[in-house]
Amino acid sequence: MKQAIALYSLAFLISVNFRPVFAQTNPNPGETQARITQEFIQSRMYEAIKGYNKDRTTEGSPYYNESWKKGYFIKHNDRITAYYPMRFNIFKNQLEFKFDENTPYIASKKTIKGFVLTPNNEPEIMFKKGFDIPDSDITGNTFLQVLYDGRTKLLVYHSSQFYKGHTKDMFTGKKTDKYVHKTDYFLTNSEGNLVQVKLKEKDILKKLGERANQLKSFINRNDLNLKNEEDVVTLLTEFDRMLANN
Repeated sequence: MKQAIALYSLAFLISVNFRPVFAQTNPNPGETQARITQEFIQSRMYEAIKGYNKDRTTEGSPYYNESWKKGYFIKHNDRITAYYPMRFNIFKNQLEFKFDENTPYIASKKTIKGFVLTPNNEPEIMFKKGFDIPDSDITGNTFLQVLYDGRTKLLVYHSSQFYKGHTKDMFTGKKTDKYVHKTDYFLTNSEGNLVQVKLKEKDILKKLGERANQLKSFINRNDLNLKNEEDVVTLLTEFDRMLANN
């Protein structure tokens, strides 16, 4: 009964004074307070089941970030919340967060547009949903990392695949299950559609389909390596500038 009352009270917490979010803006956590609704439900956490079976062990992780990182929500009206400890379960496509130090929750996809992780002394990492990409596992509810969000977009799909072990270790007698991370990149092509792309110069220029010679010259002048995400973003920024000046 006490737990039910606590959850009911939590669900009707009052939100105050959200402000617009910008990609490079670092919000003041004292300015805002998150709205917690009944759609933010208590999570069955990974630690509670990790290693539960004494005859099995697990390698890898279902999480993008195994440890909790400070972050904030992006609401559908592009306003943001205060900071909360967060971690992203890429196996289940679920964002987990802590309203307090002890109670984990799952954020409802209905009430948020995305979220931003803010690792200490590192650039912010933004995830958004709303990208329904044909011929892929990505739906409108899949959170994708946003590397570049201009007229052209560069997105990353982080996923984790689970493989169940069938052979016992000769020393421990345990079977080992594995989580294996996978990273797929998607780029806006010349037709304006999001398509999968490899971080290779030839494939990126082919997908963009316009101004290949000018872009090639820009790559050479600036010594860009398109296996590097930051260099791809530099190229796309120049590409969008060219399109805007057309």
